[in-house]
Amino acid sequence: METIGARGISMNGCIRMDRAWQMSQVAFIRKPKKYMMSSVSSLCILLSMVSYEQRLSGQEPTMKQTDTSDALVPGETPWREGKELRTPATSKFFEKRVDPVSGVVSYALSGGTNENRQSIYFTCKSMTDDGRFLLFDRSEAETQNPKASKHKALIDFLKDELVDLPGTDGSIPFVDVEGNYMVTVNDRGFFKRDFRDPLNEIKLCEAPAEVTKLGRVRSWCTHLTLTVDRKKAFIESSVITPAGATTYVQGLVELATGQYESWGATEFYCNHGQLNPVRDDLAMCAWEECWMGPGKAYREKTGFYPRMWLVRPDGTRTLVPAREKNSASHEIWDDDGAGFSWCGGGVYHHDLATDQQACLVPDAQARHATLTPDKKYVVYDVAPGKWWRGCPWNVKFYNRETKRTVEVYSTRPALFPESRPSRLHPDPHPQFVCKGRYVVSTANTAWGTMELFVTPVDQLVALTTMPAPPESAPGSK
Repeated sequence: METIGARGISMNGCIRMDRAWQMSQVAFIRKPKKYMMSSVSSLCILLSMVSYEQRLSGQEPTMKQTDTSDALVPGETPWREGKELRTPATSKFFEKRVDPVSGVVSYALSGGTNENRQSIYFTCKSMTDDGRFLLFDRSEAETQNPKASKHKALIDFLKDELVDLPGTDGSIPFVDVEGNYMVTVNDRGFFKRDFRDPLNEIKLCEAPAEVTKLGRVRSWCTHLTLTVDRKKAFIESSVITPAGATTYVQGLVELATGQYESWGATEFYCNHGQLNPVRDDLAMCAWEECWMGPGKAYREKTGFYPRMWLVRPDGTRTLVPAREKNSASHEIWDDDGAGFSWCGGGVYHHDLATDQQACLVPDAQARHATLTPDKKYVVYDVAPGKWWRGCPWNVKFYNRETKRTVEVYSTRPALFPESRPSRLHPDPHPQFVCKGRYVVSTANTAWGTMELFVTPVDQLVALTTMPAPPESAPGSK
């Protein structure tokens, strides 16, 4: 037995070194004569075997920890049932992908040349915390059906099954990642599907009459969110009145009765509503298209770009300006509700308690971003050139402690030309899932379809933590 370091990290001869060695060689295989492993590098490789989940929980690190990207998940209900929980690395539905630039390993849920498989919009986690279920959008390839539409499907890693969910659509549900179910809303009302019995759709309540009586509901909400006790849903609805005007109303719906609690209305184009994850008395909404029309006039009058608004039950709305760049898009709450982040000339963060704002990632091209629960790591997508629906993309992982970046995947080809954009919202929308164990994102293919990527985070942490070689590998800095 050998002991390393003051904390007594122990090792034995049975430790698997293959994965740590693979990650250490991302740069080495390119410049073998220029890169020699130092004793510090060796130690970092060994430490990289301690899983990110273990570091996050504060457990004493031990080199006996298995590689969570390839191993079965211990301690979950399926194990108590005597069954094995598959992972993206071991499921029959996934194919291994190794990025040619960064060397990062991902697992692709591919529909081949005939079908798209996309991650859910980034404000909604696509995978449950226990690693058993992966929810995704499924659609025909637009090359075969230009009017293709999305519906939901589910991977059950316990049964290693793909379950199609008829009657669903491309709307963004609320997914309870601990309870393993989703809630959706449409003109017929609010519905629940337990992922353990996914074909059984349970109606919770009717859509609120207080909203439908205003006119034709164009949208019930952008992405559904629920209160802490999961008994009420927050909606920000757009309604076309009989006079032809559009009104924007916000409120809570009690899911047991359909009773509506109005939070008032806005004169501006209000969408992207999100209830705070730990507070039922605070939501965040966006002034959509605020770069033109009334939004442009507001900015000229006040000097502020009016994207992000805090909304409260008494009807008050408070603008949160993006102070450094005066530009913002794609805001999202922290998992702990302490603040929120957005993209606008970088990835920025606003702290509710201190009213302080900070730049988390100094990449002006960032478009959608999420943070790990401890806020140490950021994943975000980038359109390297001009953006359109179907443009080339890449996805990046940023380590805030080392200020280093690695590409989850390097630039993917355009899905469609700018003259013929996709109708299926094909942005990558990267998100941390399973308490930070994986990144889920959407990736274009060269044959005009999309596939879903699941990327283990441990390797991303290791690649941005190990000492850089004299000449850094492409895609890592």
